[in-house]
Amino acid sequence: MAIYHDAEIWPTEEQWRSILLYPNKGPIVTTSFLQLPTGEVHDEEEGFRGSVAEALANYLEATTPIIERIGVKPIYVSGPPLTIFGDDSIQWDVVTVTRYPSAEAFIELHLDPVYVEHSVPFRRLHTKRVVMLLSQQAPMP
Repeated sequence: MAIYHDAEIWPTEEQWRSILLYPNKGPIVTTSFLQLPTGEVHDEEEGFRGSVAEALANYLEATTPIIERIGVKPIYVSGPPLTIFGDDSIQWDVVTVTRYPSAEAFIELHLDPVYVEHSVPFRRLHTKRVVMLLSQQAPMP
C-alpha cells in the first residue's frame, strides 16, 4: 500500500494480502508491541514539531471518530512490559490490544481517506518500531 512509506512500521504487501485473505469473518484482535522515538519529533509537511506524546495525542484525536464509526474498540494499553522469559533483546515501550468487528474493519480503517490524511502522519511520528499480531479467539472446549 503506497500510503505507508515506512516498511518498518507498516504491513508489507504480503502481509496485506494475508489480511485480505483472512478466512474467518468474525471479530479479530490485534496485539501491538511498540517502540517510541525519543526526543522531539517533527514533520515539515504537517507543520508539526513537538513531543512523541503530542504526536500520539494528535493521532488519537484524528483516529477516535473513525474507529468509533466502524466499531473498533481499544481493549488494553500498557506502559513498558517486563520480559520474564524468552527473547528480551527488544525493549518495548507500549503494548496495545484492540478489537475489530472483522478483518474487513481493519482494512476499512487503514483505507479511510481521513485516517490516511490526518492520522497516518502522526502515527509515523509516534512509532519507531512495531510488531502487530492479528488473531481470533479459538473455540473453547
